[in-house]
Amino acid sequence: YTLFGSKRTIEGSIAGFFFTFVSVAITLSILSPLSLSLLLLGALIAAVVETLLEAISPLGTDNLTVPLGVALIVFFLGF
Repeated sequence: YTLFGSKRTIEGSIAGFFFTFVSVAITLSILSPLSLSLLLLGALIAAVVETLLEAISPLGTDNLTVPLGVALIVFFLGF
């Protein structure tokens, strides 16, 4: 698919979602005293934000916008 002139693949978006979910879930399970349900909710929110940011970022800027966006959303939501 193409958004804002940047060509993306469904497979890449699914992979980004999956690995963001897993990495945030593992990180939160180690560093946060949250319950499992809140931990998974935080990982889900981070993965959705990552997928959306990756999809709408202009070509080449996703290397900056995705990590910053995910870090900010996790921080500001208090996870």
